[in-house]
Amino acid sequence: MEKELVISDINLFVETCDGDMKEFNTFKSRYEAASDVVDRVNEKIQELQAKWIPVKEYVSTNGMDEEGDYSYAKLALNISLAYKKLSEIVNELRFGLEFLELVDEYKEFEMEYRLKNKK
Repeated sequence: MEKELVISDINLFVETCDGDMKEFNTFKSRYEAASDVVDRVNEKIQELQAKWIPVKEYVSTNGMDEEGDYSYAKLALNISLAYKKLSEIVNELRFGLEFLELVDEYKEFEMEYRLKNKK
């Protein structure tokens, strides 16, 4: 769902952008702030991976026959799902940030072009 939100934000920006730098900078600041989120999410992913390894080893060694093993399997599943979700969010944020870099380059080119053609 977050990916659709990022894409709809980008589509809305592209459709409504008329060269207004204030609008562009507002849009840009939202995704630059996301870069900090990417770093924090990557740290959380590393923590989850560190937790996942011993759980995975325990379940693969001891199996899931006894009731106690079920909680380990459930924990492993939750960690795996959280890792997947965080990875998706990071990819979406990176997509938004990469798009912004392209838009920024285009804006610089557009401004240089306008300056050259004013003369």
